[in-house]
Parts: sequence; C-alpha cells; structure tokens
Amino acid sequence: MAEMNFQTERPHCEFFLAGENVGFLMLSASGDIYRKWQGLTVAETSILADIEWSFSHCDEENFSHSEQERTWLSAARTNDSVTRIWRLSCGCSVTQEWSWPASSQIMEINHRWHAVPQCQRKDSRLRLIPLWTLCPAGSPHAGGAMVQIIDSSERPDVLTVRSQNISNKIELSALQVRQQPVGRWQPLSEPSQTEFSTPHDAVRGENHWRSVIKTYYCDVTLKPEQTASVCIRFADWPALNESVSETNKKKQTHPSADFITTEEHQEWMRAFANSQVSLNQLVRQRSDGTLGLQAGLPWFTQFWTRDLCHSFRAAFLWSGRFADGEKLICDLWTRSSTTIPNYTTSTATTNNSADALPLLLLTTADLADVIGITAGLNERLNIITAHLRAGAQVFLKGELFRHGPADTWMDAQKSSPSGKLIACSPRADRAFEIQTFWLAALARWSGLLLSVTGSDDAELLASAVQRGIKTIRQAFYCKEKSSWADHLRSDDTQELSLRPNLFLGFSALHRAGILSKLISEQEIKVLLNDAIDSDLIVSYGVRTLSPDTSIRHPLPINDIFAEESSYIHENKIHFHPYHEFGSRSGLEHPDWAYHNGTIWPWLSHSASQFLLGSEHAALAMQLMETLIWHSNHGTQGGALTELLDGLSNHSHWSWPKGAPHQAWSEAALIHVFCEELLGIRIENMSRRIRLCTRHWQTFPQFNFSFDTRHSRIIISKQGNDCAVAVCELHASLPPTEIYISHHHGGEASEQTHTLSEGTPVRFKITHS
Repeated sequence: MAEMNFQTERPHCEFFLAGENVGFLMLSASGDIYRKWQGLTVAETSILADIEWSFSHCDEENFSHSEQERTWLSAARTNDSVTRIWRLSCGCSVTQEWSWPASSQIMEINHRWHAVPQCQRKDSRLRLIPLWTLCPAGSPHAGGAMVQIIDSSERPDVLTVRSQNISNKIELSALQVRQQPVGRWQPLSEPSQTEFSTPHDAVRGENHWRSVIKTYYCDVTLKPEQTASVCIRFADWPALNESVSETNKKKQTHPSADFITTEEHQEWMRAFANSQVSLNQLVRQRSDGTLGLQAGLPWFTQFWTRDLCHSFRAAFLWSGRFADGEKLICDLWTRSSTTIPNYTTSTATTNNSADALPLLLLTTADLADVIGITAGLNERLNIITAHLRAGAQVFLKGELFRHGPADTWMDAQKSSPSGKLIACSPRADRAFEIQTFWLAALARWSGLLLSVTGSDDAELLASAVQRGIKTIRQAFYCKEKSSWADHLRSDDTQELSLRPNLFLGFSALHRAGILSKLISEQEIKVLLNDAIDSDLIVSYGVRTLSPDTSIRHPLPINDIFAEESSYIHENKIHFHPYHEFGSRSGLEHPDWAYHNGTIWPWLSHSASQFLLGSEHAALAMQLMETLIWHSNHGTQGGALTELLDGLSNHSHWSWPKGAPHQAWSEAALIHVFCEELLGIRIENMSRRIRLCTRHWQTFPQFNFSFDTRHSRIIISKQGNDCAVAVCELHASLPPTEIYISHHHGGEASEQTHTLSEGTPVRFKITHS
C-alpha cells in the first residue's frame, strides 16, 4: 500500500482533498483529520488535492488505449468513509472508497475492479494522476505558480510537491496493488496547469482563481476483484502533535452523553458527538498568536465576533474549555477597547456591526456565570463597564440604538455597477434584536456588578432596563395586528415583515430573566402561531423570511441591477428560498437569497426555546431531528452546514448550502440539547445549577456529565428515577446548589438541594 506524507513547518496550513468533485476531505497540516465532506465543487475550494483516475482494459498482448466511459451509479457514506460506484461501458464496475477510521490518522483511497462474465477481460489498467494546488487556507496566493515538483531517481515511488513561497511540502508515494510491487511515478508527456475560475471566492475577499498542476501519473495493472490502494499517512512532528493531541483529548471528552435506549437516541448521541468535534476543529490560533473561533470552513476562515458569541457556550463552556474561553474573551476586549469588530483577518478588520458589542457583553456574562470575575476579567472590567454605562444612557434618554441598513447579522450586500454597496435585506435604522441584546446585556450585568463593584453601576443599569422595556414595547409592538416589528424605519414607522430576529431577541431576554416584563405568554403564543401559519418555521428549519411577506426595497434595484431583472420584480425583495451560485437557471442570486427565505440551521435554537414550551413542542423536535439527520446522514460527513434550502424540493430534509462546516450551526444542536431538552443552566459562578425536567421524558434513559468551574456534574435517568451527583469537587470552594424544576400537567414546582461529593441527589419525575 502506497503512502502520501504531508509535512509542513506552518501548523495552521490546511489541505483539502477531493474525489470526483463529490467527496471532500479536509486535513490539517498538523496531522489532525479536521473534517470530512461530500458535495462541494472545485471552484469553491480554497486548497485542493485530488486524484484523477481513468480505467481501460488490456488485450491479450498489451493495453488497449481506449479509456472506458463510466457512469456514476451510486454513493454511500458513513462518518468514516465515502464510497462511490461507477458502471463502465463494458458492463464492469469500479468502486472507489475513501475511508478514514476514526481512531486512526490514516486515510485509504481504494479502487476495486468488479468484472462481469461477458466482459472476459483478464487484466485492466488503472491510471491515477495527482492534481495539486498548495497554500495556507485563505491565502490570496494559490495555484501551480507557487508549486514545484521534485522527483528523485533514488525514490521513483515518491513525488514531493513543494510550495515555493512557504515551507510546505507534500510527499506522494506511488500506488501499489496489494501483494504486488510498488508503482512508479512517471512524467506526463504533456504536463498541464488547469485554472479554475473562482469568482465567488473573490466575493469573499479571496483569490479570483485556483490553478491545479498535473504533471505525473502512475499506471497499475489490475485483475478482477483486485484493489489498488493509496494510503495517506501524516508525518510525525512531536513538538507540534504533542500539544495538538493533548488539547484535542481535553476538548473531545466534555461533556459526555450516553443514551442507553433506542437506536433513535443513539442517533442523537452520534450527532451530539459530531458537533462537539466540529466546534473543537474551529477553535484555532490566529496569526497574531491569540485564540479565535473560525466561523466556518473552508472559506469562512475569518474570526467573526457575532458567530463567536452565538457559538461560545457550546465551544468553550459546555466543552469545559474555561481557560481558553477566558483567554479569548480577554484578548478580544483588549484588542477592541473602543470598537468591537464585525470580523478580523490577519490583515484587516471590519467594523460594520451593530450587534457585536452587546453580544460580546452577553457572552462575557455567560463566561462570568461559569468561572466568576477572574483576575483577567477584572482587568477588563473598566472597559466593560464603560460600554455598559454608554449603552444605559441610550435607554435612559428614552431612545433606541441606531445603525445602518446592513449592520445587523442580516448584512448581505451587493455591489452595484457603480461600485456602491446595496444592502440586500435593508434593516435601517433600529432592528428589534439590537435593542433586546442591549436590554439583556444591561440586565445581566446589573446583577453581576452588584456582587463585584457595588450598587452604583448596578442601579444605573437596572434603571436603564426598566426604561428600555417601556421604550421597546411602545416602539415595536403593533396593537392593531397583535404583532411585533422586525425593525423601525428612519421615519419611525414599523416594518412588520415576519423574520426570525424576533426569536433571537426574545431568547436573549429569556436568558436574562426579564422576558415576561416585555411580552406576555399569550403574545408569545400569538407570535408562534403566526410564525407557523406563515411558514416562517417549517419542519426542516427556520426561514429568514416568511414566504407570505413581500418587501419593497427602498432603492430602485431593477434599475441598479438590470442584469438581475428576472430575479427582482417590481422593486421588491421576494421570498428567495435557494442559495445558489448561479448554477441553477431561474433561481435568485445568493446575496438576495441569504436573508430572504433561506434556512439557517443555527436559528433552530432560539425558535425551539419557545416551541418546546408551547403546544408546538413536536415541531421543535422536528427541527432538532433535522439537525441530527444532517449531522449523521447528510452530505457533509458529520458537519452541519451554514444554510439549507428554504424549500425542500430535493429531499425530506432540505438541501445543504453555503459553507459545509459552520460553527453556530454546530452550536445550535448542542445548545438545544443541553439547555432546552436537558434544561441545564449554570449560574452564579458555577455555584448554582438549575435543572428543568420538563422535557426529560424525551429520553427514557440517559447519562450526561459536564464540567463546572470546580467540579464535574453527573446526571442520570432511568425511567422515572433520576439522580444528580458531583465529583472532583474542590474543597476550598463553596458547595454547589442545585435547583430542580418539575412540571406536572402545566404546574411547576422547584426543589433546592446542596450537592456534596459522594452523596447524590435523587428524585423522581412524572411524565405528563
């Protein structure tokens, strides 16, 4: 079995391997298998390593030079492999399998010839041609111009592909048929360099093209049912791999879930583990040496503040990575003492974000709830309180936070022919969730500051919360239609288009404990019914715009974008369900579709928070099952994508789009599972844990454990018998109090216990 060895002196370089434009595997140069994918296209891939293969039969004396035409029959995948089968024109078939055992750092690419009796050929030839382009992920420089091939007369079975500008190289060993000699690399008579145009990479600020070199080949003779194998093995760099493996070992063991019941719940456990690993892979060291969370791969390699904040609890707190989370948040406050960036790269910072600051305040509150106000956070407290005081003044004046048309998370913009950026989903100039993010941040920090710095700042923030609640309700609630506005226009009129941003805002208030002060239970029920009746929430996801809503764009976009007049009618933004890069005729441009009908899996969390507590709990479970299905059986090989089609024309589960691996999609699954279904909330610097058993009947039996600041908590359930235990408790810290909320027939009751090591708290629940 032949080998390809990956070596680099730059630990943050990444490699993407592709097979037939159907199966993709992304590898880290550090030696970790970061993610396996299926369903991308070459043009959207930052870095590509592919194997082009052809198959032809031999006659009695020599090779027939006519390559067999092939038809793709089928594909199947597991979390450890992608298998594809092709039918040849003679009736034979070839199976190609890319496999990567989870416990191994080895990947095999196998080609197997299945002969049919009528073919009567004894031998066949398999030709494999490696295609390469090599550079760090996100680099503006890529392609054959950077790569040189080095062959060796002493090792004809090894090719080395080396980057000229950086210290990267790939050693590609020749192929062999099992139990036959190793093959030899030979130069192609007509070496070539193929350029793939990547205009959509350019939109993301990356290179306009990728070039792939094609210079060598290897021929292998196969007999029926023989397999030719390539092995990819990672080189051993002790100094690098030691730190990587130890970090990964820690990150992948917390929390732990074990559902010892039905196959259905085994699916839940596998998806939960997938999301833990996926988020772990996106925690990366930045070019300046600080820690960050990449928004997604392969192309969202920037560090987006809002994506970090929406993913933080799952990536750092539920994973037990408290020290890493503290370092990341403290570094971000230090670098951003005045303006919190929308996203940063190694060379640029973008600041068009109205939600980054309040979200960072909320995320820092999440961190403080778990680890307390540490020395690192205390050093940043002056910066934090300065932002809080400034925010409080807005509400105390009876005002709202203002922003530009593309400064919320619905920030897609399209460049007009004149070069002016036009917001595709304009939301100027006061979006609902921006106000509620600030309201929640002030409320949560009012309580935190009361225990740290005294009452003055806490009272100021509390007063601002009370005034803000009245201002927001008066401005955003429409009594005539019993509905809430998505945003206010510059003329103070309400924009009542139905979007998921309402759930984002209400979710933040729910975590802050002040939701009931702004909206009643009956009004939440009306909102949920409207969202379902208008198909904003469907069984396979939450759309970014209800299809019942037609929104007039404030600019004459038919005149500005004349070439898209077939997509944009009557100067309105219509419901756009499909996010495509122009590959399907008659569908909308992705910039217009992004926030006007496409589904984002991460939105399922905030919607599920309210669905689970209503008569629509079954719909929340369907949203969760969609995430689970895509994680375990979807086309992305264990990762959750950025987007899904807004209409499920392709399958019952809709179709994945956008980045194949997105942080906040993974976080949504973990958040729903830990915080909504298991009902766990860590508060008061890990000294108080709340458990709500309302949805525990979902799982007949389970064991679940997670870390707090000073202990590990273990929860178990068998039938109606439940127990909570603590281990690894630090004696120098105060005991943990646990509040257990029970729900019986709509009635709620709460029990309070003190957790002591060795003495579990036992209780029973009754399924309603």
